[in-house]
Amino acid sequence: MIVFSDVHGHCGLLDGWPGPFACAGDVLGSGGGNETCVDLLRERKVATVRGNHDEDPRLRVYLTPGARAWMDALPTACRHGDVVVTHTLVEDGSYRDVDSFEAASALLSEYAARVVFVGHTHLPGWWRDGIFHPSYGCESFRLDGPAVINVGSLGEPCSPQRASFVRFSDEVVAFGRL
Repeated sequence: MIVFSDVHGHCGLLDGWPGPFACAGDVLGSGGGNETCVDLLRERKVATVRGNHDEDPRLRVYLTPGARAWMDALPTACRHGDVVVTHTLVEDGSYRDVDSFEAASALLSEYAARVVFVGHTHLPGWWRDGIFHPSYGCESFRLDGPAVINVGSLGEPCSPQRASFVRFSDEVVAFGRL
């Protein structure tokens, strides 16, 4: 499974990718291709969750009614066994950065999951054993316990990072860059 997040209307990066996919939210953004991104994710039946930008009325106003209906129906999380994909920690209706061990622990506890994939901060890396391990390239590791994996951003990566995603298969987490 390939997990990506924070496309922000830059869906051209998805052309030609093999599936299956999961999108951890923020499909909409300033990239200008919001409708195209929604169409592509719908056509490919990508498991997609809602992010904070996906709720912004200024970004939704130009979507067709069908695209808005699809966005409205997006869940805040999707589960595949003991693996969860969500945009970030949501507390009292507010999206919160997963920027501490406490926030990462709260996500694992909330979903009773072994691994939770998130986006939101655009900073790829993983929380494991109380420590954040930033991803600077194409690291990979075998899961040996609970972890929160931030897949980074496909559409608006933090400088100097390149667009990032995660490939998850057979208990191995591998960060990729475009």
